[in-house]
Amino acid sequence: ITLAQGQEVFLEKQIADNKKAGLLAKLASQSAYLYSQAAEGMQEFVKGVFDKVWTIVVQAKAAHMASVASYYQALTDSESGSHGVAIARLQLAEKNSTAALGWAKSFPSSVSPNANLSSESGTNLLDIIKYHLANVQAKLTVFMKDNDFIYHQPIPSEAGLSAVAKLPAAKAIPVSE
Repeated sequence: ITLAQGQEVFLEKQIADNKKAGLLAKLASQSAYLYSQAAEGMQEFVKGVFDKVWTIVVQAKAAHMASVASYYQALTDSESGSHGVAIARLQLAEKNSTAALGWAKSFPSSVSPNANLSSESGTNLLDIIKYHLANVQAKLTVFMKDNDFIYHQPIPSEAGLSAVAKLPAAKAIPVSE
């Protein structure tokens, strides 16, 4: 979880610095991968160790970061002239963001003190995901309109899309005793 959070923080810094969409897509893809690995690990190995609310947070973040990766990859695809692929990626981003929204909505209104999360955590997570989903939907509308009137490119299926490459920015270091 900490590794995924570190990757996400680095991604947020790069977004704030207005880095290229291709780089942001790769960083977000790695973050999504790390969050999904953490979610799998939480379900398989550490039942009872984490408060249930953490499972919700990690699942929501995994879906959200996958959506962010698809969004930035769509911007990159559009810049390179692959407008149909960009639309397919935005549709995937919308699907992932909707899944993240579902997880975020299941966040309880009050969390136990053992969870180490503030009472605003659920609301903040929900707001971040809703904001991103609105951006994805707005961009999808524009891209669809442009493709219908200008480019006329076929839109591939989700299965026909290549995976977004990953770029690790955070790595685990061993702790010596």
